Amino acid sequence: GLGLGIVRRLGEQMNSQIRVTSSLGKGSVFKFALPYAGEKQIQAAFVKAKNTTFSGLRILCVDDQKENLDAMQTLLEKWGISVSLANTWQDAMSISASVSPHILLMDYQLSHKKEENGLALIEAIRTAQNVVLPAALITATHDEDLVTRCKEQGVNYLAKPLKPAKLRALLQSMTRFIRDAS
Repeated sequence: GLGLGIVRRLGEQMNSQIRVTSSLGKGSVFKFALPYAGEKQIQAAFVKAKNTTFSGLRILCVDDQKENLDAMQTLLEKWGISVSLANTWQDAMSISASVSPHILLMDYQLSHKKEENGLALIEAIRTAQNVVLPAALITATHDEDLVTRCKEQGVNYLAKPLKPAKLRALLQSMTRFIRDAS
């Protein structure tokens, strides 16, 4: 399932040759050898893996649908993130003032009032905190104008349905700019 091109490049990076034996109608066997890693190398690999758990990271998630908030909370807490939830503009402003989140994750459509949307709320929280917090708009609204407005405000855009791997990659890129989270 990895693809021979990826396997070949990994083999080259690890100074290992890939050997193939194939029998018509029976299948193929791919073999490679890796050098034994000493104890110090193994411990260093485990330390590096722990740094990707987002420990100490505080995220504020805002969505007017409780089911979406519950799903985000379950996913983010599994990754070791401290999650605060809000389903209204007022709750989001209050929680952001007391929690000081590192990252904002917002739905775009938060109420029936057009001016109370996720982009406007991100701007309001940034203004109140006096800091440009990393933020992402997670929305089912697929509109090029909205994507353009996100870029202009320095807000990442993710489309629903959300893929956890995309969110994790985005959060890892956002945390590079946060000092007190590891």
